[in-house]
Amino acid sequence: APIEWFANNLAFPGVKLYSLQMGPKSEDLNKLALPNISTELIPLITDFNDTALILQMLDLVIMTCSSTAHLCGALGVPCWVLLDKSPHWLWGQEGSSSDWYKSVRLFRQNTPGDWRSVFDYVGSELLQMVAKIKND
Repeated sequence: APIEWFANNLAFPGVKLYSLQMGPKSEDLNKLALPNISTELIPLITDFNDTALILQMLDLVIMTCSSTAHLCGALGVPCWVLLDKSPHWLWGQEGSSSDWYKSVRLFRQNTPGDWRSVFDYVGSELLQMVAKIKND
């Protein structure tokens, strides 16, 4: 999924986005200069232990499938995983819940390559979550 979609579809008032993207793809954030996504946590990560500590301080993690999604699940950190049409076998082929992790919610493509509908749905769900928090 293009990184811009995270900033463009999930940046709402009252929501602060942090990137935990490591490796070559993390440079994309600097090239795009996305003001809605903070990279301030990346220098604090030297190993998976650091990642685990940071994840436990976040209210929600939204990401595509990676080892960090599994770490969220193992730690019980709320995580929304955005999946392509043919996800890794352990996510199954349908449904929005994970057989492995209770804290993980799955958002799936309906057709191959259709990230637009996934981000539209995730964005509307995030808006509802933010509205509920503000009303509580």
